[in-house]
Amino acid sequence: MKIKAEILATKGGEYIRDGCVQITDSTITSISSSSSSSSSHLSNHSSGQSNTIASGDEEEVHEAYFACPGFVEIHCHGLGGCDEMLEYWIHDYSFEKLPAYGTTSVVASVTFPADLSTSARVIASLERRVKHTSSKKQTRVMGIHAEGPIIVDLGGLPHLHPEMSVEEFKKILDMMPSLKIMTISPSIEHDNGYTRLRVLLERGITPALGHDKTCSELHVLGALRVCSEYKVVPHITHLFNVSSFNHRLPSLVNFGLVESYPHLPDYAGLPVPTIEIVADMVHIHPLTFGAVLAGRKRENIACITDAVLDSAFHVGYSCKYSGTEIELVEHEGGGRKVVLKGTNTIAGSCSAQIQIFQSLMKVFKIPPEQAVTMLSEAPAKITKIDDVVGAIEVGKRGDVLLFDKDFNLIKTIIAGHVAWSSSS
Repeated sequence: MKIKAEILATKGGEYIRDGCVQITDSTITSISSSSSSSSSHLSNHSSGQSNTIASGDEEEVHEAYFACPGFVEIHCHGLGGCDEMLEYWIHDYSFEKLPAYGTTSVVASVTFPADLSTSARVIASLERRVKHTSSKKQTRVMGIHAEGPIIVDLGGLPHLHPEMSVEEFKKILDMMPSLKIMTISPSIEHDNGYTRLRVLLERGITPALGHDKTCSELHVLGALRVCSEYKVVPHITHLFNVSSFNHRLPSLVNFGLVESYPHLPDYAGLPVPTIEIVADMVHIHPLTFGAVLAGRKRENIACITDAVLDSAFHVGYSCKYSGTEIELVEHEGGGRKVVLKGTNTIAGSCSAQIQIFQSLMKVFKIPPEQAVTMLSEAPAKITKIDDVVGAIEVGKRGDVLLFDKDFNLIKTIIAGHVAWSSSS
């Protein structure tokens, strides 16, 4: 397969003009340009051609105005497919729908309610999908993101198990050989000597600090010191949500706002966490999001959906969620949100990565090749799957998105196969 694009987003927020990508046996084998010009920013979005397809005896060719790597989602609970949200990943629905939203790879989020039998079935299903994809038109599962069980503030999550012993914790981890990242609360770990955090680090799992509205500077610094012992950069789960900020008494959000620390003895040599933002313009206000974009490098920000319902569902749609219900409602500030039914507690989103991509360009005027960094390259790096996906590079899997001149998604290619097309 050959892909030709007037603008081809490469790596690090850069692009080449008149780019050509060759995909052979699901892998990118060459990248070239018929133009001598390249740039770090795409400034002219006004011209270009729509998608055309040329089919010959020798090779399949796809053309577009803009092409970029497939989006990588590292915090999503699925889109639907059954009446119980916790069981979404057992069904094909989410994997079949995600390509239409530009998501070619997913590190699937799981939680741990009081009855762990459901979690065990979902995890077993995901582990099978990591090893084998039943259809070329489905988004690939690259691993698991565990949101819990060592969490102190639930937010919209079901009951978890923060009191779990180290041995019980290890048994949970043993269930997930493909676990890439786990959310863990620093305050509860501080009280337990960071023993479970150390278990994650010893197993090569990225710790994501989060779901902790009461953690102090002391708690976070302690977690960062442990991470520094293992030379690991930790992550922060959905910055601002189920976490707190204080201008005098630093908490988790404070640590997510900076690219470097002040020259203070307690901060010397500590890693600066990467962050993720639920970028649906509902979880945090665009003004707040803009402040984050001004202060953090694109390569250290992952834009996530935290989706629990398909964006195609109608207002009023609801489903079960571990003994309660979630419902899709109108957001008072515009748009839509998902809440615990009968409350105003946000319990995830109904957004999609393609919507986030378009919002980054429209609301914040971010060039498309830079927006892609936060949807592909950064999340892949954070979850340590960037050797396979996250950028258009020789040797990586052939996951490419094709857009027309108005940045409408027209084709999603996964591993060198057309997984979705706007014309079909």
